Amino acid sequence: AFGGKTTWMVGAPGGGPRNTGRVYVYEGLSVEPRHEIDSDATGAALGAMFLAVPGDLDGDGTPDTYSSDFSNRAKGPSTGRVYVHSGRDGHPLLTLTGETAGEGFGTSPADAGDVDGDGRPDLIVGAWQYAGAAIAGGKAYLYSGRDGKPLATFTCRTPGDTFGFDAVGMGDVDGDGAVDLLITSGWSAVKGHHSGRVFLLSSGIRKAAAAGEASTNGLASPTGSEREVRASIELYRSGWLANDARRVLAVFSSDAVMLAPGQREPIAGTAAISRYWWPESGPPTRVTGFDLDLDEVVLSGDLAVARGHDRVVFVTGSPPGAPMTSHSHFLTVLKRASDGTWRIHLHTWLADPA
Repeated sequence: AFGGKTTWMVGAPGGGPRNTGRVYVYEGLSVEPRHEIDSDATGAALGAMFLAVPGDLDGDGTPDTYSSDFSNRAKGPSTGRVYVHSGRDGHPLLTLTGETAGEGFGTSPADAGDVDGDGRPDLIVGAWQYAGAAIAGGKAYLYSGRDGKPLATFTCRTPGDTFGFDAVGMGDVDGDGAVDLLITSGWSAVKGHHSGRVFLLSSGIRKAAAAGEASTNGLASPTGSEREVRASIELYRSGWLANDARRVLAVFSSDAVMLAPGQREPIAGTAAISRYWWPESGPPTRVTGFDLDLDEVVLSGDLAVARGHDRVVFVTGSPPGAPMTSHSHFLTVLKRASDGTWRIHLHTWLADPA
């Protein structure tokens, strides 16, 4: 509410100066909009389906607004983009964009509630046509509402499941201290054509740990630590997806150690890690897909242990050959650096059988 009056929104996907979308924000019973939000230069149909008032993301005491344009063309047709604007004056707070063309990022009202315990609402954004793990399998992205940093991702590996068709927070359903999420697969064929199904998933982020209180595993954690660890893991993933060796290595501490399958000796230091992953004499390799899911993050002081599983799609050679896929389970130990960032100190993985 603004000034004690309820904030509400109306979408006009063919409106605005470009005829690619406009959103009207009202308060109370006023028939005059408090402000208007127009699509950007890559817009396609802003306000077509998903609008929400998720709460006060910027901490100014006024609920802010969320608008989706899941057909936005930022990286090609139907990439998808969502926006958060100030409920007070309409200025932009966050803009989040899908990873790839065609994924339809933004198919959810996105109201996750306060997942990380920082006192601000967070966002769970669906991308129902994401195809990085399976054609139209779908994906959901969990973001900090405070600053837009990624907190977690959830990826479906069932073709045509359209996971992320809708996504919202449900509060702590099972009482374990973590917000749970309802994510739908609206066109899933699990019981016939477009029969659909829903998932109730744990966010995996305990509010008590994020707030610096004793977590349910008995360890203490500074404010926001789990969120920051997950953000570092996401930087690692995004560096690989961008095929940027410097970005990947920047997440490692200079004295990091890597235990690679098939290697008798540890690989110590970022220079050695670089030579292992990007040998000068090896064929060129390009990553075309990288899905990573964290199963658990445990913190103790300045150390964190993260475990999960990933799926990497890559091509090698010049010209590149047919795409290859690897699946693995990983264990990563991170240390908090003197500048407060979390760096990978130890990394190992075990490849899943083909």
